[in-house]
This record gives sequence, structure tokens and C-alpha cells, in this order.
Amino acid sequence: MKLVVVFTICVCLLFTVNADKKKDIRDYTEADLERLYQQWADEDDEEEDEFRRKPPRPPAEGFEFDPSKMSPQDMMKMAKKGKTLMIFAQLKGKPEMKETEKITTRWQQGLLNGNIQTERYVVSTDRALFLTKDGSLAWEIKDFLVQQPECLEVSFDNQKFPGLKSEL
Repeated sequence: MKLVVVFTICVCLLFTVNADKKKDIRDYTEADLERLYQQWADEDDEEEDEFRRKPPRPPAEGFEFDPSKMSPQDMMKMAKKGKTLMIFAQLKGKPEMKETEKITTRWQQGLLNGNIQTERYVVSTDRALFLTKDGSLAWEIKDFLVQQPECLEVSFDNQKFPGLKSEL
């Protein structure tokens, strides 16, 4: 039993002696500080070398930008890519505010299910604003909204699109 206790104490002392090997900053000599500075400088050089070693990215093979081969809608999508865009949707009839909230929430959820993130604001009792951070998605949002039976009209960028089931 005494042997186990003595062995345990020796192991504990061994660990405490090894843990105290760290030197206090006040005990560093000039040579220690110079060695530490040299280590930092070497690590900085290695990081800079990593950035310099990466070759420039070659252009994609066969990729040529030719606007004559693009549709006007594709050009608009490129122009709106990454820009915030407001899309207005008008509902049929004279719905109350609660009904407008319910319908537009369902629309927003449908867009979200299609991986299209929008923010929704009810502007009036029959009008809502859908805000997207990527304007190139506007045409997908428009295509979804005009197919909804409650949608009278969708508009963005001074363009109006009637709903599929509207009397316009």
C-alpha cells in the first residue's frame, strides 16, 4: 500500500516539474528574445510564400462573353446579379389586412421551399413587397407569384406582369 502511495506522489511531482518548465517573460535574455523574433519572422515568410506560390487562375476554356447570343432577360439577370431588388405583388379583390398577411406569408414560404430567400412587407391591404438580395432571382420570383390564384399583378423595374388567372 505504501508503495502505491509513494509511486503516485512521484508521478505527480514529475508532472508538476514538467509543467513549470515555461519561462517567465521577465527571465528572458536578449538571446531568447532574438530567437523568438527570428521564429516569428520565419513563420511570416512562410505565410507570404504560400500566397505567392498560388498560380494565377487560368480563364475558363471556351468561355467567351457574347451579348449577341443572350436574351434580353439573361442580360437583365446579369445586370441585377447580387443587387437588392424590390418586387411588388398586388392581390385580387379587396382582401383585409389579415387575409393579405396570410396569403403573402404562404407565398413567402413557397419561395423559401424553392430555396429563394425573400423578405416580405405588406404595403397596403391588397399589396405586398418582396425584397430579394439577389436581383437575378426576380424572374423566378415573378414566375412563382403570377401563378398564384390570388395574384392580380407583379411588378418590378417598371415592368408589370399580370397574374395568370387575372382579368387584365
